[in-house]
Amino acid sequence: MYIAISNSIGSSSNSVGTPLPTTEYYTVNDCLEIYGSFNSTSYPIGTLVVNDMVTFVADGQPGYGYVTAVTEGVNIGFALTATGANQGGFCNLSDINFAPILIPSGNQILIRLQGVNNGPYSLVSVDGNYELTYNYELEISYQTSEGFEGNFNVSGSILINDYSLGEEFDLGDFIVYDAKGQDVEFVYANFQTIITSTTFANTTPYSNNGDCSYNYFLKNSGTIFRCYAQNDNCV
Repeated sequence: MYIAISNSIGSSSNSVGTPLPTTEYYTVNDCLEIYGSFNSTSYPIGTLVVNDMVTFVADGQPGYGYVTAVTEGVNIGFALTATGANQGGFCNLSDINFAPILIPSGNQILIRLQGVNNGPYSLVSVDGNYELTYNYELEISYQTSEGFEGNFNVSGSILINDYSLGEEFDLGDFIVYDAKGQDVEFVYANFQTIITSTTFANTTPYSNNGDCSYNYFLKNSGTIFRCYAQNDNCV
C-alpha cells in the first residue's frame, strides 16, 4: 500500500506542465501621435508597469510615450528605454504656451514673455537647473510720436535661469530694440512676422513636425513637458 501511494504521488507531481512565461511585452501610447499605439519587443516580467514613461526610436524617428498594457509572452516590436518616471497617464506634466506681446517704451521696444500653462503642474527651474533660452527672429511694424512708421527685423536670445511657469505666467519685459539715444519715441509696435523657439538646460528635445521645431522636452528627472513658442515657418 505504501509503495502504491508513493508511486501515485510521484507520477502526478513529476508530470511536465506548461512552463510559466518569463517575458512580457508592452502596448505603448505614442505621445507624439506619429505611430499611435504599438507593441514593444519582449522584456523580463516586471520590467515596466502601466503608465511608465518610455522613449524609443521607430523607423529612425525618436519618440516617447507611456505603457498602456502589459501582456505576458514573446513579441517582436520597437525597443523601449524607461525614463524612470510614471506620469499617471499624462503625456506631459506641463503644457507651456508662450503668447508674447511687444511694448513701445520711449526709444526702446520691449517683448513681454507671458503665456499660460495648461498642464497639471508648474514648470519650475531653480539655480538654472532647467535654464530657459528664448530665441526670436522678429519683423516689427512700428510708429513713432512724430508719425513715422515702417518695419524692421531683429533677432536674439533671452536667458532666464530661475522661473515658475504656472497656470498664467509673466517672465518680465526684455529689450529687443534700442534706438540708442536717438530722438525717437515709439508709440506703436506689433509683430509683422514672428519666429521663436525655446531650449532648456538638462533636457532632451523631441519634434513631431519634421524637425521644424522641438516642442517636447524630457527632463533629466525622467518627466516630460511640452513648450510651444510661435513659429510661422511650421505648419
